[in-house]
Amino acid sequence: MEGLTINMKIVITGSSGFIAKNLIVNLKNKKNIELVLLTRNSNSAFFTDYSINSLVKLIEGADCIIHLAAKRFTQSSFAEVSKNAFLTERIIDAGIICNVSKIINISSISVYSDQHVLPWKETQVVKPKNYYGLSKYTSEEISRLMIGKASTILYNLRLAHVFGANEQNNYMINLFLRQAHLGKTLNVNAVQGKREFIYVRDITSAIEACIFDTSNDAALTLNIGSGESLSNLEVANIISNVFGVSEPIILNQLPDKTQDSSYMDSSLALEKIGFKSKYSFKEAIEEIRLSMGDLENVQEFV
Repeated sequence: MEGLTINMKIVITGSSGFIAKNLIVNLKNKKNIELVLLTRNSNSAFFTDYSINSLVKLIEGADCIIHLAAKRFTQSSFAEVSKNAFLTERIIDAGIICNVSKIINISSISVYSDQHVLPWKETQVVKPKNYYGLSKYTSEEISRLMIGKASTILYNLRLAHVFGANEQNNYMINLFLRQAHLGKTLNVNAVQGKREFIYVRDITSAIEACIFDTSNDAALTLNIGSGESLSNLEVANIISNVFGVSEPIILNQLPDKTQDSSYMDSSLALEKIGFKSKYSFKEAIEEIRLSMGDLENVQEFV
């Protein structure tokens, strides 16, 4: 991939998001790639209100669209689903109008829920259990239906639970990272379910594999995971050990609280685009630890 001398114009929607920022760093280091980083920031040369006219002007001449933009969920309602569905529809429509060769749509493990058929495979019937999962699956189906009569190649990538350095929220892994960085005791809810996590650097590798894929499959839906599923306690133990936290983990026994397992079979991604996770969870945490000293406002989010 490093030796390719392709002239390529790549459009990234939602360019200020967490995955996008990591992807942009990688793509900027590659030769002969022009990036169009769509944003709602009116001071940017690539400002868009995501209307069809605005999108067509910015996408014109592009070879690939990486669709990462999404409205944040503020409540559990179909209104939130429809906002993201209409956003996806306009982006796909603009891509087809502009004869874009490839569209990479970022989906989620949240489209699955059936506990009787783990690990989840792309061929099974999906059953989103929340509006976020429904939103992602709706975007997948809109993309698939719209691409059906076009010459554009579609990739729907179902990502495992994403983590990485410098995410400014208090989801479990991010909270544990900040607490461990400050030497604080980790407080864990003892639930039995296991979940599959994927390091953001592996996600960028999967997206790049799609960008440079030459197989020309008309439409691919691929699970993108690490192949490693962990309980909350296993996550806490790894983070605590890597950061050298001396205090023992506090385990909250919550007998009435359950957590479903969520993990996938990603073998199809290896077969179709040559993607396989490079990082174990421990290896990713070790890399993140080395960057924590450079992060700002660690205390603010703990």
